[in-house]
Amino acid sequence: MTNAMAIDLARHAIRVNGIAPGFTMTEMTADFLASDEGKATVDHIPQRRCGEPSDLDGSLMLLASRKASGFMMGSTIVVDGGHVVIHLNAAA
Repeated sequence: MTNAMAIDLARHAIRVNGIAPGFTMTEMTADFLASDEGKATVDHIPQRRCGEPSDLDGSLMLLASRKASGFMMGSTIVVDGGHVVIHLNAAA
């Protein structure tokens, strides 16, 4: 969806990018992350922790800055403590 919207809206000078957060401690995820299954999931994250909402701040600032990301279009920034890297390497 990010890529399709980026293509459709580029001609209107609208930049579309996304952030793909990993497991992040929020009110909605707290019960799962406290469960045995949630703890096992966190054990498989290379940083051995779930994210905090503040872990997304840098990516948000990057995307909000025209100077820093003015030429970015259709990009997705993964902020997951390296969790996706484990799955990419397992698939290879």
